[in-house]
Amino acid sequence: MAKPIAVVPPTATAGDDAINGAAAHDNLDAILDGLEAAGVLRFVRALLEQRQPIAVKVMHKMDTEPTKTGLKNAVTLAMGLGALPDGFGITLMQALADGARRAGEARHDPDADKMSVWALMGMLKDPDVARAIHYLMGFLQGLGKSLKQTETESDPTLRSQDVR
Repeated sequence: MAKPIAVVPPTATAGDDAINGAAAHDNLDAILDGLEAAGVLRFVRALLEQRQPIAVKVMHKMDTEPTKTGLKNAVTLAMGLGALPDGFGITLMQALADGARRAGEARHDPDADKMSVWALMGMLKDPDVARAIHYLMGFLQGLGKSLKQTETESDPTLRSQDVR
């Protein structure tokens, strides 16, 4: 393993310090001018001057029940997304995009209003439709199993019964 660098030799710095300092000063002036023109500096200054009343308003808003619930749900959602298998999100989003594209095409089909039971049964023979239905059934089974477990954990009367 390589040794960490403790001291940067003077030869490693690029150029003359006076030139670099002037360039840095010019860059800083340009950045400040841009922020001033955009009104950002006025906003930041007002924010700093009014920080106490703003902090009180923010804390009051954060202390409301909908905000607390929303934050808890956001954290739970992020944890749930982290528990999904690697690459699942990309696969699912591509499949949803393809499904939405196909749904848009099907909506413009002249026979879209003429769906019969026989046409539906014929669609079930399509391997892509069968794959999607199988995928959804697996999802629903997992969802139902998890809901059953949650219900039995929260309701002691359901623990002794086989809920189906």
